Amino acid sequence: MSKQVTVYSAPWCPYCVMLEKKLKAMNVDYIYKNVDDDGVREEMNAKTDNNQTIPVLFVEDNYWVNPSINILQEQFGK
Repeated sequence: MSKQVTVYSAPWCPYCVMLEKKLKAMNVDYIYKNVDDDGVREEMNAKTDNNQTIPVLFVEDNYWVNPSINILQEQFGK
């Protein structure tokens, strides 16, 4: 069974683009949520104690703001 992965991101954010490229290279399936869409930033803020920084990677109920490659390797074992 695979982990549920969600990325809160924006197309104009270079760190977000880099995270998405890393996840794709690792063959990680994830749900993309654009924080510029109505209600998405508010949803992210509610789940992260009002964090304003993107990207945010959720794996199940855990999250990381702008996660390092080490976090990705720990989470996805690749």
